[in-house]
Amino acid sequence: MLIPWLVWSLIYGVGRTLERVRNGEPLFAWWEPHMLISGTMMHLWFLPFALGCAVVAVEFARRGLLDRVRHIYVAIPLVVVFHFLGAVGFSEIPASPPLTQYIFAVPALVLGLVLPPTGGGRPLLPVVLAGAAVLGAAAAIPIDGGSYLSKSWMYCVGISVVWWPTLRAGTVLLTLGRLSLTIYLAHIAVSDVVKLVVPDSSELAGNLASLAATVAFAFVVDSAGRRLHSVRKTWAARSREPSGIVGKGSR
Repeated sequence: MLIPWLVWSLIYGVGRTLERVRNGEPLFAWWEPHMLISGTMMHLWFLPFALGCAVVAVEFARRGLLDRVRHIYVAIPLVVVFHFLGAVGFSEIPASPPLTQYIFAVPALVLGLVLPPTGGGRPLLPVVLAGAAVLGAAAAIPIDGGSYLSKSWMYCVGISVVWWPTLRAGTVLLTLGRLSLTIYLAHIAVSDVVKLVVPDSSELAGNLASLAATVAFAFVVDSAGRRLHSVRKTWAARSREPSGIVGKGSR
């Protein structure tokens, strides 16, 4: 997680600096201290946070705690409590970046610990029903002039809770999994490039063009990475093969 975070922090940092040069502004006017841990573009906060979550999950697994929190009588209260906390403003706690983003992601982190791995464990139907009940109740809670369901991440939570017990790691999911990180990291940069290429397009056309370009970019990066990995494996295998000619003619 740290390598892509460093690479994309460098890419976005260079881009923001060049933008200041073009606008005749101070080169590093965009810099803020929190970027040392969040990255040079706000959405990059996810990578170090995810690494920290992975460390926590591994420690939970090592201590046998994951099986305990996945017990049905523990899972249901965790899902209900944390999503109602989110509904009443858990993500609105005053804080500075990236702590703001960390707080926002806590309910999703709890959900990830509660749900079993894809294709493994037993379907948690009561958790699905509890999640559906929480979503229905949260829809009636007004936040910022709209309901809690107006927050896009709740749709993702709802879909994951309903689909998770039936998902299996097939070709489509594996492909989407490989592409998703690049899409997440690159979408702002690709969108900025699209705006430069087609500056006068409508909002809908620009969004569709950005989506298509981002997915295409992710496919290119994924294909190049898989090809490079294949070449490295081939060269590694050849380097381990005996030459078969050493010693010939020495007698």
